[in-house]
Order: sequence, then structure tokens, then C-alpha cells
Amino acid sequence: ASPEQLRGEHAAVDARSDVYSLGATLYHALTLRPMQLRSASDAIRFFERGLSLPPLRRNNPQLPRDLDTIVAKAIDPDPAARYQSAGEFADDLERLLSLQPIKARHAGPVARAWKAARRNRRVIAAAASAAVLTLVLVGAGVMRWAVLPHWTQQAVRNARLALLDQNQGAALWVLAFHEQAVPDAAAHRAALDRALKNYDVAHRCSPFDKELTTERHVVGLARKLLAGQPTPFPPNELPQHLPRFNAYVAAKAAGGPRPWPAGIPASVFELGTEHESNESRDLRSLGLLAFLTDDMSTALDAWRRYDAFDAPDPLVNAAFGMLYLVTDKPELAYPRLQSANEELPDVGFLTVYLADAARGCNDFDRARRLLRRAADMSQHDIAGGLDRVRADLEADSGNVALAEQLYGQLIARGGNTVAPIHYARWLAGRGETERSLCAYVEGLKAGFGPGRIRGEFTELTEGWWDKLGAAEQARALEDGCVSPRCISELRKAYAESILGLGREPSAFVAP
Repeated sequence: ASPEQLRGEHAAVDARSDVYSLGATLYHALTLRPMQLRSASDAIRFFERGLSLPPLRRNNPQLPRDLDTIVAKAIDPDPAARYQSAGEFADDLERLLSLQPIKARHAGPVARAWKAARRNRRVIAAAASAAVLTLVLVGAGVMRWAVLPHWTQQAVRNARLALLDQNQGAALWVLAFHEQAVPDAAAHRAALDRALKNYDVAHRCSPFDKELTTERHVVGLARKLLAGQPTPFPPNELPQHLPRFNAYVAAKAAGGPRPWPAGIPASVFELGTEHESNESRDLRSLGLLAFLTDDMSTALDAWRRYDAFDAPDPLVNAAFGMLYLVTDKPELAYPRLQSANEELPDVGFLTVYLADAARGCNDFDRARRLLRRAADMSQHDIAGGLDRVRADLEADSGNVALAEQLYGQLIARGGNTVAPIHYARWLAGRGETERSLCAYVEGLKAGFGPGRIRGEFTELTEGWWDKLGAAEQARALEDGCVSPRCISELRKAYAESILGLGREPSAFVAP
């Protein structure tokens, strides 16, 4: 009986059932081995599992392969897969006997796999469930150990680049040269906002990273201080076990709006923590907050102490190097910026800073290579730092004509307040005092606080004036024009500088 007859599916019994019976008879005749099923119930279970009889050639390898294919098609448990009539069955047998190609086709790998799956549904279902579970576990492992760390690393990198923003670099130069904070801190606050967004992404990927959480907290506090938000901060907003950092935050919060006096009492650094790891985190956090709020002296003090506890990361090395660079310590900036550049080799403004430090250490060939590399990158110093470093490099290398050309173009274009001062210093070093004073006068128009730049200008002015003979001094004051081209502008700049420095003026500004 066919499988559908055994299952009692009378509506399904048709010519294909007869084909099955004929095929089973032929199978028995060719193998002399009928299917050994002890009862009808065994047969029903056999066919319900989607099983079929073993191939003819397994019992008798001498039989033709085409005959095996014909019989297998005739006794297929699925009526739709059998010959649809006894005539089709007989036709293929005649083709076999006349050595013509038969119409039936041997089941391919896909068909055999499908039938095997039907025969072993429970096994396949269990295997599929196990495979899905394995994939979930493997996927979770990949996410935990590969994808999430990569996302965290990328988000932290973007956040730290925002903290080292070109606007922050320009602000440090202004602070070092003009000795006053940048009046408009909107760009700096926007950079901190970008950093905080990236820190939030990193925190979602690595919520239990204490170092990351602390760093994000420091940046958040810096943003609030820069925005002048109400203070003091509630205790739950201050990281625990960071006494120096918390004392500094309290001092900043009590100091009112920007600009704040640089530095904090030395007693703050005498505060200690219970564990060395907290000591390192405390000093790093203190230095970072000071750096982000333009307190260069405190940042340098904190990070110098931090060096004794831990190897600085790319953020600290880059910021540390920038601070040394703007305070005219290229020999200290060079190794810091080199280390940061190795970790962040594709950042234009950091490459420019490294080139500047290399120039300051007389490593001119390296500086040129770095400038060429930086020229092909984005994110240059917004104040034309690359062109200024190139002009300084040619000046230091002795390429006088090219240096004059580059300085002239940069100063005429404007926007870089460092270039005129560097140009003035270079001219003074070459003995061109009058041209140097003229450059100082132009540079001081950008506005400088009473400090080292005005101090060196007044010293140079007084030295130049004292070396003039009495007749030359009288002629300069009487004619109003001498090199430098306008004595009135020079006298005005000198008077402003002397007043700011709190010194007694020389005869140069006497009526």
C-alpha cells in the first residue's frame, strides 16, 4: 500500500498510488528484499517521518543507475514527486530498455538534503536551535570583545580631538602671547559640547570604565565653569576620592567669571589620596580641567606630578606638548608631541605643532617633512599656524629672502597675531632694530597684556633710543618720521607698554 493509503487519506488515493504499488513490486522483485515493517502502524510512522526505501543499487550494485532512478521516482513517499500515471512509468521503462535517455532525474544534493531534513525534523529543529544559540553567543562575544571596544576607542578619540580643538590651540597662543583669556569662548564651549556627545557614546559602549567616566565628568565640569553656571556644584557632581581636583573646582567656582587668576595655592598639591591609582587619576583630572579652563600654570604643575605615577596618554601628551610649545619650551614639547603624533598621525594641527617643536629644536629636515605631510591633511590651525611655522623655519634656516616673503604674506593677510612678534624677534636677532620695532608696533596693535611681549618691546625701544646720538634723537622727534616709518606710532606703543608694566618712561616719550 502507498503511504497515503496507510495514513487513511482516501481522497488522496489516485493513479499515483497505483504507481507506488507497481514500483514497490518491482523493487521487491529486483532486490528480493521487501521492506521489513512488522505492522501497518510501523509503516505509518516510517512514512510520517518522511523516510523512503534504500536505493536499489545499495542492495545490488550491478543494476543500471537509470533503473535505480526510475524505481526511486515511482516509490517516492510524496505523490507529487512520483510518475503521475502508470503510462509515464511504463514509458520511462521502455526508454531504459531501448537505451534511450529516461525522463526521471536522480535527486540532486539539494533535493536529498531537503528529504533528509524532512526525515529528521526534530533533529534538524534541535540543531537549528543550537546553531541560533551559538550564533547569538558568538555575536555577543564579538560585540563585547571586538565591536564595542572599537566603538569606544573611536568615540574617545573623537572626544579627545575635540578637546584639542584648533580653537583651543589658538586660545593657548593668545593666552601665552597676549597674557589674557580669549574674550569669546563660544567656539571653545562648542568644542566641549562635541566632546561630551562622543563621551556619551563611549560611555554607553563601556559603562563600567572608571577612567572614561572620570574623564567625561571632568569635561562636563569644565563646560559648566566656562558657561558660568551656578556654583558651588552639588557633592554628587564631584568625583569621589579626588581631593586635589575637588579643591580646584571649589576654587574655580568661587573665583567668579572668566578670566580667573592662574594657579592655585600650593597647599592643594599637598592633599593626598589613599591609593596610587586615585593619586594618578586625581592629578590627571586636575591638569585636564586646568587645561580646558585656560589655567596653563596649574595644568603644567599637575601633569608634571602626574608623570611620576603613570605614563601619559595621547590626550595628556598632546595637551602637555601644546602648553610647553606656547611657553617657548620646544625641547620639552618635542617628545610629548612626538608621542601624541604616533597615536594620532592623521591630525593636521598636531602635526603642525610637532613641526614647530622640531624647528625649535633645530631639527629642520624633520620639520620640513612634517609640514609637507600636514599640508595634505585637514584640521589645520585656524590662525594660519602652518604658514607661520613655515616662515619661522625658513628664518631659522637662514633662507632670508624666502622668510621675508612668507612673513610679509602672512602679516598682510592677518589673522595670526604670533607671526608679527616672531618676525620682529627675527629682525632684532639679525641686527635690524628699526625694522624690528616697526614689526613690534604692528603686532602690538592686536592687543597684548602687560607682560613679556611688551617688556621685550620696551627694552628694545630703549636700547635703540639710547644708541642714537643727540642730533639723531632731535631729528627723529622733530621730523616725526624716521625708520621705523612713524615715530608717533612707536612712541604711542612704547607709552602704552610702559604704563601697563608700571615703569617709569624714558626720555623717548618726553614732550
